[in-house]
Amino acid sequence: HLLKQHTDPQHLGTVINGISRIGHMKGGEDAEWIDEDFPFVLTKKASQFINENKRQPFFLFFSLHDIHQPRVPHVKFVESSTMGPRGDVITQLDWCVGELIKQLEDLGLKENTLIIFTSDNGPVLDDGYVDYAREMVGDHQPAGVYRGGKYSGFEAGTRVPTIVNWPGKVKPGQSAALVGQTDLLASLSTLVQSPIEENVLDSRDYLDAWLGKDEIGREYLVEEAYAMGLRWKNWKYIQPTRDEQPGWITAKFIEAGYSSKPQLYNLDNDPGEQNNVAEDYPKITLQLTQKLEEIMQSHD
Repeated sequence: HLLKQHTDPQHLGTVINGISRIGHMKGGEDAEWIDEDFPFVLTKKASQFINENKRQPFFLFFSLHDIHQPRVPHVKFVESSTMGPRGDVITQLDWCVGELIKQLEDLGLKENTLIIFTSDNGPVLDDGYVDYAREMVGDHQPAGVYRGGKYSGFEAGTRVPTIVNWPGKVKPGQSAALVGQTDLLASLSTLVQSPIEENVLDSRDYLDAWLGKDEIGREYLVEEAYAMGLRWKNWKYIQPTRDEQPGWITAKFIEAGYSSKPQLYNLDNDPGEQNNVAEDYPKITLQLTQKLEEIMQSHD
């Protein structure tokens, strides 16, 4: 079940069944890491946790380092792709996830384990490190048809692919349901019948959307980046800003979505957000302008 969804929080990786911390660093020499060992150290910690809890329900949050900068593949994965370090750490990430899935299969746990794999934001090639990602990407388009990238208010900044796997519970397929990663808290609390605190404001229960039973999800979803946006049905609105796009974003070859005018895009026929139709649909533009302002004011 491939769920096209939106996100903000940091590195949500694989997941599932009690709660754990992976890794703990103290100060001084104990805090020293060999960057290239990240995939092995973290995967080993996750594997140990699964073994220790294999006879009881558990939840594992695995926050992978890859493919974040600095991209430093272990020698095992160097030149495992044709795209330099960025491609190599994607291969490395795939190995980490594969090792845990294989472990679940070997332990006979995979059929009864919900796995959610997703990312914290859209792609960026040049994020300030000289690893020649832009030069070696070839014909591949990391954001596909979408505009922008990490740091951007356009869809490539906030829309990420999400894989939900639960054999026997989730049917294979695709969904365009609108959800955010903040909704995982309320949705999973419903799944395990564990109420969340009343002061949790931004998480909503859309468990059926995550499991492929609901094709709609949220009615509205705020997309918070350096340009604020709002999704509603097939529409995407981006709030105007008086500021100019920061130079540090431009230096990363990313469009942040800045404009002094309101932007409105019909994502059904313009997923790449190339045609601003705000002036053609003034009622929808006004509706989404007012709705975004209402949401922002309610969370001051």
